[in-house]
Amino acid sequence: MNNNRLSTNPKRAEPVSRELLQSHIDKLLAAPSNLEIREDGRILIKSLNKYYSNRGNILVQLKDQQGSIIDTFGSLVECARYLSISPLTVSKKLKDNTTIIFNNRTLYIVRG
Repeated sequence: MNNNRLSTNPKRAEPVSRELLQSHIDKLLAAPSNLEIREDGRILIKSLNKYYSNRGNILVQLKDQQGSIIDTFGSLVECARYLSISPLTVSKKLKDNTTIIFNNRTLYIVRG
């Protein structure tokens, strides 16, 4: 049983001063951002020295060398199924902007 949640617990947390709390908030808001947008569009989290990765679906398009859109997909997995390759390969081709040969055509995978 969690004794700290009982209303009869003699050890109560002391209330935090509003002025102290406001000074901490002001200090955090005045500090520089922890995020940095790089030239390639990726977002770097400075404190972790890692890039932000949105785990949601990424809209991607297949384009030929002339820039014509061949097909559009709601996610990397859909694109990978269409091309019969792994989603990791699709992600790598998207990141590196390298070509893929599909049905004797040179195609690019780009963000939609």
